[in-house]
Amino acid sequence: MADTVKVSTDLAFFKSLTKLRANELASVLHSPTLFDFSVAQSAPFFLSILLHGNETSGWDALCGLVEEDYLNKDLPSCVILIGNVQAAQDGKRMLDGQPDFNRIWEGGSSPYAKWADSVISFVEAKRPWFALDVHNNTGPNPHHSIVTSIDATTMSAARLFSQTAIFAQQPPGVLTRRTSGFCTSITLETGLPEDPASAARAREYINTLWDTGRVPKIDTSDQELFQNNVRVLIENADSITDEQVPKFAPKLYRYNFKTIPEGTELARLVVDHARLRAVDEDQRDQTRTFLSYKGKNVSLRRDTILSMYTEDPRIARQDCVCYFLEPLHI
Repeated sequence: MADTVKVSTDLAFFKSLTKLRANELASVLHSPTLFDFSVAQSAPFFLSILLHGNETSGWDALCGLVEEDYLNKDLPSCVILIGNVQAAQDGKRMLDGQPDFNRIWEGGSSPYAKWADSVISFVEAKRPWFALDVHNNTGPNPHHSIVTSIDATTMSAARLFSQTAIFAQQPPGVLTRRTSGFCTSITLETGLPEDPASAARAREYINTLWDTGRVPKIDTSDQELFQNNVRVLIENADSITDEQVPKFAPKLYRYNFKTIPEGTELARLVVDHARLRAVDEDQRDQTRTFLSYKGKNVSLRRDTILSMYTEDPRIARQDCVCYFLEPLHI
């Protein structure tokens, strides 16, 4: 991983890429790439996609937008980051030995963190008016946005996509928390990547902002806003196998963004050193507040709103099992 970012200004080359599927990009790009189509005297739109290689709706949305609306004309002033193409080639969130590409944006000494700093330096110097990062989920969730600021413009941008939004207290190191320091920034969580509606919703959102060149002022009085104070992790996740991940209760995803009642079983431990642990935004242990252990069975100690629950053992090890939410009123 080079410390510096690879940049291309070749629009014809970029448009040729949009004929490829996400898992084919690595054979051409070989590494993460910034495409700079910014125009002098016109603040660009910053778009990031494929920070997680198995979350392809952002790429699919962009390909459809280029093919249908921009194949024979210039794009609006924009900078586009195509992220973890190596992981996309294998249909994985990230490869073994790689960090999570959406956890590296708040400093550090690794080559990945230095690369992330190079990206931020490049993008910030362009003075973008908006930053959008497009993701998918591994389990069924309603389409929602994630914000790291709750100013009026950001909340209008979130409501433009969905009635539901999360004010992200964690995890650390996400891209839009870094870009929100210099422009309006949100993340779209567009549901399952295999659902065509995921790419369609993302495409519609990007196209609306590209057409208007600004965030429209929207009534946000009906917005459902949550904060994700608590994250459920697996202890020793880096040193266990997928087979040692706790066996999760089936179909808990039906509670995503709903209240899961006290006493509901979450999982059964497979090995004692891979327990579930709840941590807050300051990484303080909140396990005793939220989780109850009876032998190998793990259940909820209190009524809790669940989000982004996954049954995928690899994703649960690499990231988290789920988040616990609280309503936020502003």
